[in-house]
Amino acid sequence: MAARRNEIEIMREVLSLAKSAGVTKTQIVYRCNLNFAYAQKLIDKLASDRLLSHSEDSGKRTYFTTRKGIDFLYEIDRMFAIRQERH
Repeated sequence: MAARRNEIEIMREVLSLAKSAGVTKTQIVYRCNLNFAYAQKLIDKLASDRLLSHSEDSGKRTYFTTRKGIDFLYEIDRMFAIRQERH
């Protein structure tokens, strides 16, 4: 059985997903395999840290990774690369 992902790994998935074209909360839930309550909590956290922003069009909220979020994602990727080198 695979190990559970930690919060940083999940943040990495969400920020990567929202980096190019933006995503809805439903897409985050399904593509990252999260429940809606946890996804909302994580979205709120990423938004309050200014790593994720959103826009609304016809009642549809789309989330995008901010410049700060892209920088954070780069640092996470560097950390994972270092961790992989050790194993």
